[in-house]
Amino acid sequence: MNVERLRILAELADRGTVAAVADAMSMTPSAVSQQLKLLAREAGVRLLEPDGRRLRLTDAGRALVLRTDEVLAALARATAEMDRYRASPRGRVRVALFPRPVPRSCCPGY
Repeated sequence: MNVERLRILAELADRGTVAAVADAMSMTPSAVSQQLKLLAREAGVRLLEPDGRRLRLTDAGRALVLRTDEVLAALARATAEMDRYRASPRGRVRVALFPRPVPRSCCPGY
């Protein structure tokens, strides 16, 4: 399942309307509806049902929203961990030196 589509579903659960989700995510209501239809197709179950002029989550939709919260939290943790790796150098650094005789002309009394 597509993570962005899962985010849209979670936004719908929070905001209640396709129009509110569209505003919040800088999308058109039509694009939100299309993404939700694709998510339902990916999930293989009906996630939404009409409720007057609105959409309501089915039991499967509510269950998926709960899992979506877990998935998004796990992705946030993974991203933060990768950010820490990018921010601090890791690994081994090897330095090799080759002895070189010091010329006598540069250091009197040597």
